[in-house]
Amino acid sequence: MKLTNLYNNSQSRVITFLIIMIFIYSTLYGTIAIYVDSLFIRSLKDLLFIFLIIISLFKLVFSNENYRFVYLLLGLFISFCIFGSLDFIFIKKDLYTWVYGVKITYIPIAMFFVGYMLSKGINRYLNYTFITLYFVIISVWVIQYVIGIDRLVTFGFEYGVNVKHFIGGLPRLPSLIGTPDGYAVLLAFLGFIIEKDKSIIKKYKLRKLIGVITFIFLLLATIRTAILLWIISQLIYQLFTFRIKSEKLQTLSIALSFIFFPFISLILLIMSAKNTILLSTSSLKERINIWFEGSSGQNNLNLETFIGKGIGEVGAASKRLNSIGSNGSSYAVDNQYLAFYEQMGLLGIFVFLLFISIIFIIFVRRHNNNTIFQLGSLNLISISLLVGVLTSCLFTNTLEIFPFNIFFWFYLGMNVNEFSINNKLKRI
Repeated sequence: MKLTNLYNNSQSRVITFLIIMIFIYSTLYGTIAIYVDSLFIRSLKDLLFIFLIIISLFKLVFSNENYRFVYLLLGLFISFCIFGSLDFIFIKKDLYTWVYGVKITYIPIAMFFVGYMLSKGINRYLNYTFITLYFVIISVWVIQYVIGIDRLVTFGFEYGVNVKHFIGGLPRLPSLIGTPDGYAVLLAFLGFIIEKDKSIIKKYKLRKLIGVITFIFLLLATIRTAILLWIISQLIYQLFTFRIKSEKLQTLSIALSFIFFPFISLILLIMSAKNTILLSTSSLKERINIWFEGSSGQNNLNLETFIGKGIGEVGAASKRLNSIGSNGSSYAVDNQYLAFYEQMGLLGIFVFLLFISIIFIIFVRRHNNNTIFQLGSLNLISISLLVGVLTSCLFTNTLEIFPFNIFFWFYLGMNVNEFSINNKLKRI
């Protein structure tokens, strides 16, 4: 028995080390890819992700534990993958597009199961990793700001991809991530978790300082999607920090916010002043025009309405394929829900919304169990992040932004597992 425990502990340490190294490598990947044009380097992270996904699914399927709701989520995820692959299997059979679609859309979501099955004992190490990465990406951004965009371009950074200018000449810099959007969204994610999770930083004043630092650097980054994600997450967290006596009212309030806040944020953006920089509506108008242009071809009910154009046909995958010379649509969409609809049709978007709703309901139900404060805190962090991310998805393909999507799905899976073990609620 002792030998078995020793083996399991050693195995757990190896997996933990591998996951932490993958997170670090994913953060550095954008900068590495600027200077190293190697298929092996580009594929290494994806191969490691697939390796972890296979291990986690193997443990899930052959485990003696009863993970009913995870089996349900796995079934929905498989259905989601199938709907996005029907066009590839039966119609176009474009392997290159399908592979990029899997890489950018399916692999990150599958990291939810990695977080659920392989996160045992990782919390302390992950906390250290989050703090380290948080300060490193900010420090590198400051260095890049001092250097300036012109010199960064001479160093090999591509203008319009790695570095950009915003309205008024403000710089958009990538830090280590490789893209300004990737840096800003990851900063919002890490900053929110470090500020709210008391197991990472216990002192109240230090956590509030992290919040101020995060907000300042998000404003300097000028990526409004990341700012929106962070602000909505903060609002949700603060709203439900106040205890509501009626559990039914509490659950109803969280559910309403899940639906209500995206529409509130949309109204606020539409009403923003045109003569300001961060609140300019010109970008929003461009997005709305793109949405209508992209959806104009699917007015009539047909097979494509239900199964979509196929994974990888629009969104980040199509932009990437177009940049390397592939004949594709290069249609960014700038709305995650429309992107899923375009790729997987009504069936795919329905399955995705059901998938994410079940995860949300799990956190909501466990939010009502306030007997253990730390678990309640993690639960509220997860609820707040979910609403923030899903709101930002109205304006950007947030779930396709690397490496944030890897961090996000793993973190959700890890928290679901944490609640299942500690609250002994494996059956939902």
